[in-house]
Amino acid sequence: MNGREPTYRELRDVASRAFREATEKRHLTDLQAFAFAYEHLAIFIDGDDAWRRLLALTAAFKAAAEVDLKLLDDSPFTEDVLIVLRGSYEREAPSELSRHQGTSGGDDLQADMELVTTRFLRNF
Repeated sequence: MNGREPTYRELRDVASRAFREATEKRHLTDLQAFAFAYEHLAIFIDGDDAWRRLLALTAAFKAAAEVDLKLLDDSPFTEDVLIVLRGSYEREAPSELSRHQGTSGGDDLQADMELVTTRFLRNF
């Protein structure tokens, strides 16, 4: 990303491309493709930058929502990723969104966060 921090739109594109590659070229299931896309963004998800984590998580889960992915209820992977997502949204999102208000892609980010919350966190 040219030596600078990626925007939300760029991370969303990375997640979407990784998801498509996984399903179309590697013939993975949608759940496997989600794990593949999540792993592509792991450098941001596992990093220390709360803002980049928020962007990357939203991008990964947005890609999953686009295909109406159903996460497995009894899967350790599902539990792990939802704990990370919930933690980021509950602990980091309010201050990070306030700090970065007006940045490029902010409207898309907030709409996508609402979708992700409704789709994946409401019953978790």
